[in-house]
Amino acid sequence: MLGAFIIAIDNKTRENQYHPLTEVGGISALKHLVITLQKSEISPIIIVSKEKVEWENHLMKMGVLCLGPDDRDPATKDYYHEALALLHTSCSHALLTTTDYPLFGAETIKALQEAEEAPVLPAYQSTSGFPLYVATKDLLKIYESGEAGTLEAFLHGLTKDVRLVPVNDSGVIANLGASKQWQQLLDQHRHTDFRPVTKLMIAKDSPCFGPGTYQLLEAIDTCHSVRNACRLIGLSYSKGWRIIHEMEEAIGLTMVARKKGGDGGGQAALTPKGRLLLERYALYVKSCNEAIEEIFAQQYSRLMEDLTNYEESAD
Repeated sequence: MLGAFIIAIDNKTRENQYHPLTEVGGISALKHLVITLQKSEISPIIIVSKEKVEWENHLMKMGVLCLGPDDRDPATKDYYHEALALLHTSCSHALLTTTDYPLFGAETIKALQEAEEAPVLPAYQSTSGFPLYVATKDLLKIYESGEAGTLEAFLHGLTKDVRLVPVNDSGVIANLGASKQWQQLLDQHRHTDFRPVTKLMIAKDSPCFGPGTYQLLEAIDTCHSVRNACRLIGLSYSKGWRIIHEMEEAIGLTMVARKKGGDGGGQAALTPKGRLLLERYALYVKSCNEAIEEIFAQQYSRLMEDLTNYEESAD
């Protein structure tokens, strides 16, 4: 399983006025990046930003975890460590990039995954770029060693003397944060192909399990706490419990085991049946998406052919 870690770079002092949330032609650089990752079935996608609330609202319903300063968190909380620990728990490898490099494509991701060993960086015409493909255990180890110090030093330590993978993708070296033509670059790299977007639900009289419920259970499985899981995915504690109660009532089984805690607070964990449901839903979504992609490719190619023939006959 492959995840992604996106580091938000402070854009308030940029002379070129670049900001990942600014939309060009109806899409922002950040949304472009998330769509690219999701097309390659990368999950989880985690972003660390000082502007957490604004970024969460911008990416609403896109299934992205945003971490950053929260009024309920202590001032000393380390969001980078939280993100890296979550990635290490969820997947063996991850793509790491910053919001300055959002334009690499799906073929680059595929080329990095096919590399014999990590870490590796993509290179366009002998110039290295992003994203970095790396084992999550190495990410966490380097960060926890404390040798990196600053974020810049952390990134430098990760990318120093890393093997390069040649790719035919100029997006890997497109640094929007440093380019005066960042709007043109974003427009040039827009996703031009149509793609199917699906939201798969399981229902009886009404839907009782879907992407939101899956994300909550996955977070509980990682955090071992409903409260922390809700905070992680930007959900209120009361709404999180309401989702759990409604799901369990509809299914007729206990999906989340509760344990009242003492000094350390309560704990929660998925029951064996809850974990089985999580696994089967993920497999169900994967199988459906593969079938939908195949059907869409067939129908869309026919549609384009019919539209072309229609235009020619009209002429």
